[in-house]
Amino acid sequence: GKQWYQRRVRGQKLEKIIKSVGAQEPLEEGDNQVILKLLSWPSELLFPCLDLFRTINKSLKGTFTLQEKIRIAKANSHTPGVDEKAVRVALRLWVDITTEHNDHCTMNFVELIYPLLDCVNTSPANMKFVCNSLSKVLHNVSCSPETDEETGRIIMDSALRLLEFIAANIPEEKSKSSPQSLLLVAIGNLITRHQNLRRVLSTDKISKFRSVPLEKSRQTAEEIIAVCKA
Repeated sequence: GKQWYQRRVRGQKLEKIIKSVGAQEPLEEGDNQVILKLLSWPSELLFPCLDLFRTINKSLKGTFTLQEKIRIAKANSHTPGVDEKAVRVALRLWVDITTEHNDHCTMNFVELIYPLLDCVNTSPANMKFVCNSLSKVLHNVSCSPETDEETGRIIMDSALRLLEFIAANIPEEKSKSSPQSLLLVAIGNLITRHQNLRRVLSTDKISKFRSVPLEKSRQTAEEIIAVCKA
């Protein structure tokens, strides 16, 4: 009886918040804490609550702190056993976070983003989606002017590793090379900002993308090689 009552109360709270968000009304005081509490409990409500969390974060800026967003994204992206649908939302949340808090994520890349690359191993059913999301995340952090050379090297190596993983595991005709294109642009951003990275980048790993189907990928690969040889 108690467990059923708790589920009913949680469902009612969630329904009230969903109505407020749908009507684009500001949340009542304490509603953000209700969402955080619901997300902290093992529940069949995890996926809809996580989706609601992301929707609120995008439409009502400032509802959640950066640390709250990072904690929720971490807990649901590369923790084994998390529902695959929840993993997809958490990865979308990481894309949002690296867009909205670009400099912070770049300066803390090793701690925040680097472990995220393990998602390709923990979410095999979502492999294509994971690679697309990780490509967007790496592209986002490569755009930050706060990238120092050491961090830039780690981001570049991560992008190369993901490029190789995609080439080996995802057929080009299905992926249409879009994640590859983003990763190549990320590498281009980094070698443009840090000249020393041009000397350590293996152009052999880039050359293979001069013959892929997507024109943007081919052009970006050509530009990277030209910059490295200049």
